[in-house]
Amino acid sequence: MRTANSYVLILMNDDGLISLPNSLALGTDGVNVPSYVLSAYALKARDGVIRIPLSEIGEVKTADLNEDNYIKRRLFPYRPYYASTSIEIAKFFLSKASISHRKLNYLIYLAFVDYLICNNQSKDQIKRLLFSRQIKVSAQGPNCLRKLRWIKDNHGKYQQLPPAQCDYELDSATINLLNQVWHKYQFTSASGLEKQIANTIAMNLAWYYESEIDVDSMSPNDIYQCYENEDF
Repeated sequence: MRTANSYVLILMNDDGLISLPNSLALGTDGVNVPSYVLSAYALKARDGVIRIPLSEIGEVKTADLNEDNYIKRRLFPYRPYYASTSIEIAKFFLSKASISHRKLNYLIYLAFVDYLICNNQSKDQIKRLLFSRQIKVSAQGPNCLRKLRWIKDNHGKYQQLPPAQCDYELDSATINLLNQVWHKYQFTSASGLEKQIANTIAMNLAWYYESEIDVDSMSPNDIYQCYENEDF
């Protein structure tokens, strides 16, 4: 399966040295960039920017990259700002109630879409994303959350998280958006969300790409274009 291109970008300085530590700060989802990965992709750097596919790394939250202001300014034209991670978003929703993996996955996808539309101006200039994790395509719809090793209740749902475990760090605008998603869909079943998403242009386009050109992930640019004028 081919994957839609998505990268984390790292700067090199004028001496050809990497402007970040070989090991990035550990993120919420355990992000870590081994030195050999940095070295391999540094050989293919263009314009002093190393482009490492997210498939080599995992999930990246911009706040966890530990970059100084100079690096942030240099990378701004190239790399979207990642507000959170799928795990943080999962924790937010699980602070509200016990939720099945299936429904949690759909809630996270819908939050991704809302954030994408609210924080960007066009499909050609995507500057802000809710999270960096690639959204994979499956027969049931989008897949943007790995299986979690969290306690489940007797109905197979992830148990509601106690306050002590709700250690997500989100800005107020993102929290407001996630609350809106929760209030809109909290009483909709996983099957209802699956059906709603399956009827969108974005999902049908993703299934077409998967079957016809073997692309197994959803591009934020395509999602934006499909949802831009769609009432969801």
